[in-house]
Amino acid sequence: MLSRIKTQKRVFWINPNLGNAADVLPTLPLGFSDVEQADYLWDRARLLLKNLFPELESTQGIVESPLCRAPEIRAMLLPEEIKGELFVKADNLLPIAGSIKARGGIYAVLVIAEKIAIAEGLIEAGDDFDLFATDEGRALFAQHTISVGSTGNLGLSIGVIASTLGFKCIVHMSHDIN
Repeated sequence: MLSRIKTQKRVFWINPNLGNAADVLPTLPLGFSDVEQADYLWDRARLLLKNLFPELESTQGIVESPLCRAPEIRAMLLPEEIKGELFVKADNLLPIAGSIKARGGIYAVLVIAEKIAIAEGLIEAGDDFDLFATDEGRALFAQHTISVGSTGNLGLSIGVIASTLGFKCIVHMSHDIN
């Protein structure tokens, strides 16, 4: 298969470990409650993000990317008898850090910030995060350093949100990264 890939020939691969979702999902370390918790965190962060990043004004603080019509890709992939349009989720156009890793990096920093803010009495569990952008919030976060290893996009997203909130941030990169 690798030799076919190297010669740029078409390759179709099915994961031999592929399982039925009904069997596999219960074995995963994350469940639906984790998705609900993440959604709850994002909801509480909307006002903060809208106020910190003007590009989120139109989405009311939601970090989202556009769906773009992709007729050329549709024509290459799908036969004409299959009706409908094909869309591509353009995560390269995500606001704040401009990559699919923006959401993950921002989320990770918000989780850390929430834990610190609760432990230090800035907010209570379940509060919105708008106090993070106050002088008191920034002073609290300035006492902490966030460190991440990254080849680029993840480090960029973590660095942007961490420094915006007042954290010190260190992004570790290999010396041979492009």
